[in-house]
Amino acid sequence: LTLALDGRIVTFGITPTYPETGYGYIEANGNDVVRFVEKPNLERAKVYLKSGRFFWNSGILCVSSGVMISLLEKHCADVITRCRRALSAATMSDIPNGQQIRLDADAFHLVPKLSIDFAVMEKAANVAIVPCDIGWSDIGSWNAIAELTPPDTNGYRVDGSAMMIETENCYVRSNGRSIGMVGVKDLIIVDTGDALLISHSSRAQLIKQLSV
Repeated sequence: LTLALDGRIVTFGITPTYPETGYGYIEANGNDVVRFVEKPNLERAKVYLKSGRFFWNSGILCVSSGVMISLLEKHCADVITRCRRALSAATMSDIPNGQQIRLDADAFHLVPKLSIDFAVMEKAANVAIVPCDIGWSDIGSWNAIAELTPPDTNGYRVDGSAMMIETENCYVRSNGRSIGMVGVKDLIIVDTGDALLISHSSRAQLIKQLSV
């Protein structure tokens, strides 16, 4: 809060606990952001973890509205201009605790699809970081979802029904059917009834390239 009130845009850097390749990283020097780094390969992620200077990019910000608006106007004027147009065309209605704003779909569709990191964070000069360990998870991969499922007494992570024999470090989610696994390890198996996913846990970031 102190940094934000001083006119800085503050991001929360999560202290990494393992060399994750599916997250963006932030290199820091104290509370100063040195640079943003896209998702690294495993070897580079190991270097980041060992250095103690890199943190997972949580995407959580603390910044005053005035500072953010000025940064948007400076670095991505087209984004904020089109957002304002969508807002001016919005309809408002009263709800029990205030007002509901329904953006105009056609106007909002014209807003460029740009992440806050690319639009502002990587260009701004007044970015600060607060390292923290708050139990954060990106939940952006099946590995992250698997971590949310507590292991049973055998170390298995199962959502649904599964039987495992001589199986190690596997996550199973089944919707109705029982999954049997024998002599395998490091797998992610998701059965939704109309589709079946089988992936090695080290390749979970490639799953998004699949189309069913």
